[in-house]
Amino acid sequence: MTDTTKAYFDHLITTGRPTAAESYGYSLNGFRKWLASRGKDDIDSFTYNEAEEYMRTGFGAPRTANNFKIALMGYLKHKSSSMPCDAPDYDVISRKIDQLRRLKNLKIPRVYGKSSLEPEEVKQFLTTLKVSGAPQLVYSLAVMTAFFGTRPIELEKNLRNPKTVINLEDHSMLILGAKTGQLRFLTWPRALDDHMKIIYENCPCPYPGEFLTKHLKYRLKGKSITAKTLRRTLQTQNRVNGVADIVTDAILGHESSGHAMAGVYTDYSSPSFISKIREAMTTDLHYMIQHHLIPEL
Repeated sequence: MTDTTKAYFDHLITTGRPTAAESYGYSLNGFRKWLASRGKDDIDSFTYNEAEEYMRTGFGAPRTANNFKIALMGYLKHKSSSMPCDAPDYDVISRKIDQLRRLKNLKIPRVYGKSSLEPEEVKQFLTTLKVSGAPQLVYSLAVMTAFFGTRPIELEKNLRNPKTVINLEDHSMLILGAKTGQLRFLTWPRALDDHMKIIYENCPCPYPGEFLTKHLKYRLKGKSITAKTLRRTLQTQNRVNGVADIVTDAILGHESSGHAMAGVYTDYSSPSFISKIREAMTTDLHYMIQHHLIPEL
């Protein structure tokens, strides 16, 4: 592993992305060894054709191969960001980044299968977690992750980010998104206040971004329920209940809305749009409210 890749992985860790550092490290270290088998000891010496060949043949799953492309581009971007624009290698790295952008992702076959929970299954999940003896913080994180559909690090760390603005009296917040780096508006019913206070008072959690995930894996042995499952559940149930996709995208903090032009021109901070979010999160449009799944402490 070259010093420059190590600097990239350290950067990911210090910016709160340890999971990305691990998966990107696996991809890039494998690529480095593959290049070495071809007589190249420096990962920076790769060509576009070599990156394409490794992406097409070096992985057993399309998603992992596509992750390699993201990792390689991220590494090059990080390296170029630390050098002056007139550095001899700057143009070379910029051209490689442009080439990788044109490298098409492998198609991920869509498997027709259930990947979210029904309301009754959410109830069973929360009950199982509670009787397992999970700490109150873990239980409250699970409840609010199911309610918000947030990425784990957003509640486990970003809730205490200086950019996040939380108003416990108004039951609302502007929280920093994990992927977009943008603030988004979220709100909750008064019945969830105590769960929010517990999370707020105890964050940042140990191993933010992995804290809830690790506890769910330990507490729910044999059940593959993750934060991603709860995220998909909210999106699915919102569609079932007729919530507009662009409103759900705003709640989930999607990097780009499925409605491309609407995403460009919509003012997400307008009172009328905020009222749509409030309606989706504090009325029977939210599946947890509709099915009486709001748990007490």
